[in-house]
Parts: sequence; structure tokens; C-alpha cells
Amino acid sequence: MERTFSSRTWKTVRIRLLDSEGNDTTAAPAKPLYLRTSYGEAEFRPEVLKASDFVNGVATVQMLPFGEKTIVVKVVPFGTMSEAM
Repeated sequence: MERTFSSRTWKTVRIRLLDSEGNDTTAAPAKPLYLRTSYGEAEFRPEVLKASDFVNGVATVQMLPFGEKTIVVKVVPFGTMSEAM
């Protein structure tokens, strides 16, 4: 995934499922996962991920950043956060 952006255009973001030890897994989430920002502002499509959105443990999402600020994505209800983009 591209970690920098300089204009307000849609970016592809891939969300990977990890187990409790931080290893990749294909186990589908039992509950919906909500994408939010913990820093910066962005729109996500889709903003809610279901088990069917994951293929081999990876979901592809479109993100539209509002401006040129740093974005940190947060996955609710787990509170897991991405690296800064």
C-alpha cells in the first residue's frame, strides 16, 4: 500500500486479519468491523467490513483522505490501529 498521498483522491487500502499473536489468519470476523480514523479525517468505502468482504484474510477498501494530513485508521470494536499514512 502506498503510504503517502498528496491530493484528495481515492486510495486502495488492504485490511489484513491477524490472530492474537499478530500472525496472518483467514478466520473470518464474527462481528462487523467498523473503519474510523483515530488521527486525521477520511471516508471509507465500505466503512463496515463483514466476513464476506475478506478473501484469504484480506479486505480491500477505498479511502478518501480529507486534505494532506496524516491518517491513522482504527478498526472498531477491536481498537486496532494502522501505521501512520
